[in-house]
Amino acid sequence: GRPVTQQAQWFTSDSVPLRILDTRGLEAKDYAITLNDLRFEIENCRAQKDAKDQLHLAWVYISSPSSRVQDCEVDIVRVLNKYDIPAIIVLTKDDDDEEFAQIVGQIMNERRAAYTTIVPVRALAKPKRPSAGLEDLVVATFTALPAAHRNAFAAAQKINRDMNKSAAEEYVIAASSAAAAASVIPIPFADMATLAPIQASMLIGISNAFGLTLERAQIMQLITTVLGCLALSVAGGWALGSLLKFIPGPGTVIGAVLNATMAGAMTQTLGKTYIRFVYSFMETHGRVPTASEIFEIFPSFYK
Repeated sequence: GRPVTQQAQWFTSDSVPLRILDTRGLEAKDYAITLNDLRFEIENCRAQKDAKDQLHLAWVYISSPSSRVQDCEVDIVRVLNKYDIPAIIVLTKDDDDEEFAQIVGQIMNERRAAYTTIVPVRALAKPKRPSAGLEDLVVATFTALPAAHRNAFAAAQKINRDMNKSAAEEYVIAASSAAAAASVIPIPFADMATLAPIQASMLIGISNAFGLTLERAQIMQLITTVLGCLALSVAGGWALGSLLKFIPGPGTVIGAVLNATMAGAMTQTLGKTYIRFVYSFMETHGRVPTASEIFEIFPSFYK
C-alpha cells in the first residue's frame, strides 16, 4: 500500500534502552527529501554532548523481490559513510535469492559505498516458508555497534538469548576482579563493606543485560535476596580470613590473600548462578522473570 512513514521520527520506550530513528521510505521520486531528513537528524545527534544520543548504526533496507539496487539506496549508504556510521544492508522479504546478495555487494563496492555486511531477512512467516534471518541480523548489529553500546542492544533485543548472557558475563568478570582487589584490605572485616556495593552493581548490570527492568525498591529487595543466599554459604570461611587479619605480620597477609581469593571466587559464582537462573527461566517460560518470581524462586535455585 501507501508508504507509512511520511517523515523521519524517533521511537522510544521507557522499558527498552534503545532508540530507533525511522526515516521515510526510499521512494525514488522523493529520495532527496529522505537524504536531507537523515542528514538533519545525524547533525542534530552530533550536536548532543551525551554519547547515548548519537546515531550508532543504520539498517538500509533493499527489497529482495525487486531484484534491483537503486541509486538512492547506494547514495544513502554513502551518506552514512561520510558520518562514519556503520551500515548494515538488510534484504527484506527475502526469497532465498543468494545471487541477489552478491549483486548488491558488487554494486556497492563499485560505487564505493562501504557497508558492514549484507543480511537477507524474511521477518514474517508465510505458508511453507518460515521467518528467517532475524538472528543473523541481531548478531551482525551487535558486532557492528561500538563496544560501549553493545550491552544496551543486547538487553533490548529478544531474538538471541545467548547475546544477553554474553553481555551479562562481562559484568561478572569485572566484578570478580574488583571484589578480589577490594578484599586485600588488611583491616579485619573492612572488606565486607566494600564488597556489597560491587556485588550489588553486578546484579543490577546482569538484570539490565537481560532487559529486566526493576523499580528502586525491587532492586534493593533483589540485592537483599541474592546476597543473603551468598552470605549463608560463605560466612564461615570469610570469618576465618578476617580473623587471621588480627594476627600481625604473616596472619594479616594470609588473611588478606584468603579473603581476596574467596571474594573473587564467590562473586563469580554468585554472578554466574544469577545468570543461569535468569537464562533457565527464559528458556522455560519464553520471558524474563518478574521481580516477585526472582524473590520467590532464586533462593531454592541457588541452593
